[in-house]
Amino acid sequence: MDPHPDPAGTPVSPKADRVENTGPPCDLYRLAAPIYDACTTLWSGRAIWRSRRCQIENMAPGSRALYAGGGQGRAAIVAARSGVRVTYVDRSPAMIRIARKLAKRQAVSMDFVQADLMDWQPDVPFDHVVANHFLNVFAPPAMRAMRNRLSSFLGDAGAMHVADFRPLVGSRLLRALQRLHHIIPLSGCAALTRNAMHPIYDHGLEMERLGWTPVRIQDHRIWGLGPGWYRTWQFERMRQMVDGSDLPPRSARIGRRKTS
Repeated sequence: MDPHPDPAGTPVSPKADRVENTGPPCDLYRLAAPIYDACTTLWSGRAIWRSRRCQIENMAPGSRALYAGGGQGRAAIVAARSGVRVTYVDRSPAMIRIARKLAKRQAVSMDFVQADLMDWQPDVPFDHVVANHFLNVFAPPAMRAMRNRLSSFLGDAGAMHVADFRPLVGSRLLRALQRLHHIIPLSGCAALTRNAMHPIYDHGLEMERLGWTPVRIQDHRIWGLGPGWYRTWQFERMRQMVDGSDLPPRSARIGRRKTS
């Protein structure tokens, strides 16, 4: 395979990765980084992993993908092994060290950037931007600013992938249990990393209001049997019909919806 230009325009060898350091010196994730994936696996019954893994089947080999706040990097590594040209950006040096070790162990090439995504800017647009439980760390105003920032990194035909907690569903009792399932890990993260406390976000509703179509929605059950409280969305920009008429009804615009 020939070396390919990365989103910063620099040639990258398929047998080596590059680390760009533009991040802050303080690492709030130094304690959480080593246990992050283990905790999310146990708490979600592997639903969080499935919510991330399913995105990759819609990424063509050779396409460019940004993994925002990529954590331990497992999903990004799977994408890279599938032929996707991955740029992983995280502000945590501890997370990047873990992700680099995993990538090296599996002989996977990807670009690593330590940076705050509100300050970092790619030189070329991406085909995919992936935010896996990344928007969940922000309070509502900061989350919306970050979401808009990430969407600006996409080309016109690009796709925005979001994996997060599913919006509230069911009876009053089920909603209360779902809120509790969300608030417990959020409180733990707030204690360790100073993440924000907030309600469950409805990314689907908010993205539609901003002119994005959810072309794929998939819910994921705890241990494959419990409630489907985790969701994956794939969004694309809405396009007016060629004849200039209004967009079709919402029910006709939403793409595939399934539960795993």
